[in-house]
Amino acid sequence: MAGKSGKAGYPSFKSEGRYDSITYPQEPGFSIRDGKLALSKIGHIRMKMHRPAEGRMKMCTVVRDSGHWYACISVECEARTRTARPSGRHIGIDTGVTSFAVLSDGTRIENPMYLTRSLKKLSRLQKGLSRKKKDSANRKKAKLLVTRVHRAIRNQRADFQHRLSRTIVDQYGAITVEDLKVRNMVRNRHLARSISDAGWGSFLMKLAYKAEEAGRLFEKVPPHGTSQMCSGCGGKVPKSLSVRTHRCPHCGLVLDRDHNAAINILRRSTVGATGSYARGEAALSGPSSNREVPSVRAG
Repeated sequence: MAGKSGKAGYPSFKSEGRYDSITYPQEPGFSIRDGKLALSKIGHIRMKMHRPAEGRMKMCTVVRDSGHWYACISVECEARTRTARPSGRHIGIDTGVTSFAVLSDGTRIENPMYLTRSLKKLSRLQKGLSRKKKDSANRKKAKLLVTRVHRAIRNQRADFQHRLSRTIVDQYGAITVEDLKVRNMVRNRHLARSISDAGWGSFLMKLAYKAEEAGRLFEKVPPHGTSQMCSGCGGKVPKSLSVRTHRCPHCGLVLDRDHNAAINILRRSTVGATGSYARGEAALSGPSSNREVPSVRAG
């Protein structure tokens, strides 16, 4: 690599753990034969197929993740739309830290807090890691134990978010959420860990692509003032983050803070609603079906 002087210098040292993946950019370099993955210059490797590779295989990336190996294969195929039950129900979703999400129809999804529940174990393992001699075999083993705990937390969070987003998309025909700037929000050192533990950004991303796949309407609205405005009369009711109950001095409405915000999020939607119903549920067209509460088990 050329330095500031424009001349090439000595190549940098390539450590053993520098890279955790290798990519085969075209199919001749890899193939699947008799249930095995054939990789150029490596050979045939036994594998467990998560699902069959339908379509023309374009690229294969082999990834190492704390002692586990994964092969991610990109394929070219025709776009498919998931068949979902027709629904004329419109919902607003307010994400939070106390509760993971509160829906405008009153449904509350508890926050599983996978990282918080594992902090004691992580603290013990990281303390042991810090005491190991640098570049020693014992330090590598201790580092692997810490990595595996983080991987388990990541997998638990992803599983919870996939289940919840699928349930919401199957139940509602239109979904409105806040357009959160999570990267800016985690700068608050008092809430950064809780926000990262909740994983709002990854949840909204899963919700968005599942809604698009199922032909549902998905919309993001500005988040400013959704907690400070009364969903009953529209008046401004300033409150700090510690105040969890909305009490309107103008119309007398008393409501959970997050439920009030979820209704305001729903009302900011530009999707044409023909009317509003009890606890903030709106119908897109025609009569609303019976209310079904999403049921998701938090790991």
